[in-house]
Amino acid sequence: MVIDTKLSFGIYNHIIVLVKRILVSNREIDKINWEQLWKDELKRSEVENTTQLNWDKFAEQFERQYSRSDYRDKVLKKVHTEPDYTVLDVGCGPGNLAVPLASRVKSVTALDMSQDMLRLAKQQATAQKISNITFVRFDLEDVIIGKDIQPHDVVVCSRAFPKQNPKGSLLKLNQAAKKYVYLTLKTIDDDAYKFYTNLYQEIGKEYRTYQDYIYGYKLLYQMGILAHIDFIDYTDSFRYEKAEDAFQILNSHIRVETKGQKDKLMTFILRNIQKNNGFKLDMKCK
Repeated sequence: MVIDTKLSFGIYNHIIVLVKRILVSNREIDKINWEQLWKDELKRSEVENTTQLNWDKFAEQFERQYSRSDYRDKVLKKVHTEPDYTVLDVGCGPGNLAVPLASRVKSVTALDMSQDMLRLAKQQATAQKISNITFVRFDLEDVIIGKDIQPHDVVVCSRAFPKQNPKGSLLKLNQAAKKYVYLTLKTIDDDAYKFYTNLYQEIGKEYRTYQDYIYGYKLLYQMGILAHIDFIDYTDSFRYEKAEDAFQILNSHIRVETKGQKDKLMTFILRNIQKNNGFKLDMKCK
């Protein structure tokens, strides 16, 4: 059976587009608990449990970090819209996708759990004289579709997928989309992965990450959703006025536990970043 609803599913260096929903036959794949595997990988990984407070704390630094990345433009090229579409941007952050999308569609709902992220998104919209965005403070895991948020033609969830309840979150994104869902998830073995692997080795730790997109794809397939995967290459360019700023950001991403590890982290930063109108660190993702 094929359902008309068209969805999209995406990946951090990638974008996935769901073109149709199918019923999967009862085979060995149906006996594998992909959601539990995902959760087990997450527990073993070095991923920080990001909270609303964390995002509020780093909102402005996050905006500065990713404002020079070509990630936004490459994602926007993948998102299909029409002038009469409505778009829901889940985890909108400082509005890097919501604001340019608003100029292409009827309206955008920008959803984020961080008050400071929404403040920056509102500032960006005001500066560009964009008035068709509704800003909503909510965590996707707490949202009730049809009550808190109405379904939109297109749903975008970029670098913001809740990982603690993957199946429930995927179903919620599905429910919120009339036509497409674009979800971006990370992959491994790109320059960012190599960078963090080397950094962890330098400070005497093992870098453990999890394979978001492959687990997400298999979970979707098991749920009866056939996803189209599209990989994108982009470069994140991080620039800081001083090495201490780079230390603060990197120290928020990794779990530095001792003074010795902190000293090694600062040594790594001073050796690897180049001064060019401030400190610069580029990571190419592919």
